[in-house]
Amino acid sequence: MFDHLDPRIMASATADDAQRIAIVSSDWWLPYAPGEDIIRRLFALVHLPTRMRPPSLLVHGKPNAGKSAIIARFCTLFETQAAAQCLDPGAVVRIQAPPTVDEKRLYIEILGALGAPTPETTVPRLRAMVVRQLRARNTKLLVIDEIQHALDQRPMAQQVVLNTLKYLSNELGLSIAGFGSADRLLLVRTALSIRANACDGLGEWMSNYIHLAVPRGRRRVLVNMEPDPLLLLALALPIHNFHQLSLRTSLWSRDLQERWHNCAIAAAFSGFN
Repeated sequence: MFDHLDPRIMASATADDAQRIAIVSSDWWLPYAPGEDIIRRLFALVHLPTRMRPPSLLVHGKPNAGKSAIIARFCTLFETQAAAQCLDPGAVVRIQAPPTVDEKRLYIEILGALGAPTPETTVPRLRAMVVRQLRARNTKLLVIDEIQHALDQRPMAQQVVLNTLKYLSNELGLSIAGFGSADRLLLVRTALSIRANACDGLGEWMSNYIHLAVPRGRRRVLVNMEPDPLLLLALALPIHNFHQLSLRTSLWSRDLQERWHNCAIAAAFSGFN
């Protein structure tokens, strides 16, 4: 009689009204390809061998696109896996960036997520506490929801937060997964700062951006190739900023330098700059 229902709720089909209303009102995870792909990527980061400069992940999507639901689903699955396989539950730490975020607030959020004391003290002492706590828990992945709050402030303040994340990643061999809905080019710059792969599985931003920002006659540069976020950055930057960024690429990894070189050539031939 109820064969058409999801097996998880089939047994509740004959429950009383209050129980069925409670079930309908609860949070449910409905599997879909982009969300499942992001969860797989998060698990891959957790299970990576410890290394000096681990990769990170940056997920971009429109507001209310389900980014927080993906984080919640991943954390639930990880807790189940950790319990079944006797893994360290401290391997994943999840925080939400506060509306106004700086280095001190970031440390306080991390300590709060760990259930550690958050004394009123100096930033260097908080930094040492965070490093000590994360190292003791063998944390492999720091998940930051609403990471756009770190970008909705003055450039100098943005850089402080990004430098803090880079420091934690380098010091602890820590991967960082940021979820946000800010302007895409800001997120690309964030990805470069923390060595993250940008993931656009939550929408059609890439094609929409190309349609709106790249003149029709110059879209030939994007034909038959998978658009690299660096290419979009090269296309979108004004000529002065483009050359400024090119001068700073000597500080990037060899892989990023090669990607930027190829993207810069493509941008130059496109005529967009």
